[in-house]
Amino acid sequence: MFFDQLSSFAGASPWNLMLLLALLGLTVAIVVNEFKSATRGYKAVSPARLTELINREDALVIDVSPAADYEKGHIIGSRTCR
Repeated sequence: MFFDQLSSFAGASPWNLMLLLALLGLTVAIVVNEFKSATRGYKAVSPARLTELINREDALVIDVSPAADYEKGHIIGSRTCR
């Protein structure tokens, strides 16, 4: 029943078909993005959370930027991996 209504909606107008395809594309993009976020090897940290970790929990910050950029400026107490 749902698919009958869906095909009827999509066939009613070319704009409806484009809207349906846009919805499908966005849904796939969101699912792929969430899957990548869940399976990556690190956890993203907000700037506020990073400040809290540095100030309260003595976090170790490793700067992975090139050595020349590190010398120009870096987070105080951070270490370079070079």
